[in-house]
Amino acid sequence: MTNAVDAPTSESWFTRHPKAWKTLACVIPALALSLIPDPAGVQQGGMIMLGIFVGTIIGFILQPLPNAPVGLIGVAVAMVAGARWVPAHVKADTGAAVAATMQWGPLGIKEVLAGFGDSTAWLIAAAFIIADGFVITGLGRRIALLFLSRFGKTALGLAYGLGAADLVVSPGTPSLTARYGGVVYPLVKSIAKEQGSEAFDDSRKKLGAFLTFTSVAISSLTSALFLTAMAGNPLMANAVKSMNLGFEMSWGNWFVAAVVPVAVALVVIPWVAYKIFPPSQGKTPEAPALAKAALAEMGPMKTPEKKMLCVFLFLLLAWAIDSILAGLGLPKLSIDATMAALVGVALLFILNVVKWADVVKNGSIWSTLLFYGAAIAMATKITTLGVTAWVGSSVSGALGGLAWPLAFAIVVLAYFFARYLFASATAHILALYPVFLTAAIAVGTPPMLAAFFLAIGATNTANGLTPMAGGAALTAGQSGMITTGEWFSKNFILSLAMLAIFAVIGIPWMLLVL
Repeated sequence: MTNAVDAPTSESWFTRHPKAWKTLACVIPALALSLIPDPAGVQQGGMIMLGIFVGTIIGFILQPLPNAPVGLIGVAVAMVAGARWVPAHVKADTGAAVAATMQWGPLGIKEVLAGFGDSTAWLIAAAFIIADGFVITGLGRRIALLFLSRFGKTALGLAYGLGAADLVVSPGTPSLTARYGGVVYPLVKSIAKEQGSEAFDDSRKKLGAFLTFTSVAISSLTSALFLTAMAGNPLMANAVKSMNLGFEMSWGNWFVAAVVPVAVALVVIPWVAYKIFPPSQGKTPEAPALAKAALAEMGPMKTPEKKMLCVFLFLLLAWAIDSILAGLGLPKLSIDATMAALVGVALLFILNVVKWADVVKNGSIWSTLLFYGAAIAMATKITTLGVTAWVGSSVSGALGGLAWPLAFAIVVLAYFFARYLFASATAHILALYPVFLTAAIAVGTPPMLAAFFLAIGATNTANGLTPMAGGAALTAGQSGMITTGEWFSKNFILSLAMLAIFAVIGIPWMLLVL
């Protein structure tokens, strides 16, 4: 009789050694790209840096380790890769003597530390702490229940109610995953359960499938409305800043660019979703009563909630004040978004809404800071070495001769559907946003339109394209409310509907206001 321990296994090498093959999948492309000589227009070490960057992005996707260690490994390799000993020599142009020295990798320690000190990384980290305040105080749940108690008599009304709740908390919740998983989906699940709509059986079609399907789309739209509503948004703003395009993405001009197309989409998309994936139970008369009962159980608004609300309103005003003043023809206060966020965090500590122990326990804050700091350092170096411009010009060269509207449409569609290859918005943005933005501008697209449309209309609208497109989609995709086949077929249609709204409404609007 064969010992169970010695029994042969049918598992493949890939199944038994996931970390090994994922590591190889990062290292091999990195080495291959690093061996390519730097082309014309790319500074020395550019292809080495590109190889390391691509390998790191693959690491973010496959995750042989969590994102923060992958990012730290990436910057560590970039600091030493290609190191060589340069003997003493005389400069040919000046005749100056140069002592022998060690030349290290393309990414310097000061550039690495600048990435970790970048305001974008700290804005995201601060906003995570602010989001903790919504959860700890219960204010986020109260807001959601208030909307459900008013709009929840029909399935479509429930969708709009969930959307309104998501919209209210989204400016202070930079993690789409946290907002959806911590506020929206628990409500979807409890409402569906109360209506007898259970996961993994046919009853899901009564209500749960529709609400799950629609809520991901709505969360994607609310992420598009505010610079601080999705962690990847500040990364795109940082990319625009590093490219020296003559303008920057601020909280105010982002909101102005997004408000009209997002408002139209928030009205239209739930109705489109209702037509694509109609619930068998269209009316939900019990839902408002359930929400009111939950509110009654919470009792009147407590002091921590009131403090949290005051800080949140202060932040909204601080982030929007420059746009308001500009509209009134008054001088700007030039309040930096990160500065406002850090002041808001300080107020939360002073008012005892959030305790330091809460922040220490939230590992995602520190992982995010390390992850984004490393990513920003590498992405910035890719740009300064001329790699982004080189890749972008190569892409635009293939579109030469086309009128810019047609060429831009091709760039947008290629960027949008490339999301099928990525398991997170962040990886998609880091890998492709600067490249496709460069290509869009090179074919003649107005720079501000290219930057804002790719960010608002083609990045966030793809957040639900696949059940692996990000944390919110993964939460919903694994819920048992929607099959994989339903997800791919129905979300393909819904995502195209969102993209169409942004193209038809958003482009004329952005050309008008930017």
